[in-house]
Amino acid sequence: MRLFFPQSALDRWVEGGEATLEGDVLRRGDAVYRLVSGVHFRGTDGGGTDTAQLVGRVKDAHQLATMGVEVIAESAVLGDVAYIVTPGYLGLLGGAVAQQTPGGNSGGAEPVSDEEAKLLSQFLLEKA
Repeated sequence: MRLFFPQSALDRWVEGGEATLEGDVLRRGDAVYRLVSGVHFRGTDGGGTDTAQLVGRVKDAHQLATMGVEVIAESAVLGDVAYIVTPGYLGLLGGAVAQQTPGGNSGGAEPVSDEEAKLLSQFLLEKA
């Protein structure tokens, strides 16, 4: 399962002792996640049209580089469109995460539908 963790939530969890972060491995309770940096696209900035259909989606650093998206703090630019983003990390749950490669799919992880991933990411963003 792939989840998005806003940077602000990770900071709060680690500072509050609710989670530990060792390299790219996050441990929170019984859950262990391998982290890859990424962003959640919240909207367009300046009235631009989201022709790439990124709003509401989460992309990892590899996907962003492949697409040619430039991220600076809480903004991202693709072509002539500026986006408002939430920086953070995509976390892969479970033992298969050690086999994950950026932008790829780990062989042992159970696939999650886009709708399930969106709902869970939205829940985590609201709690951040």
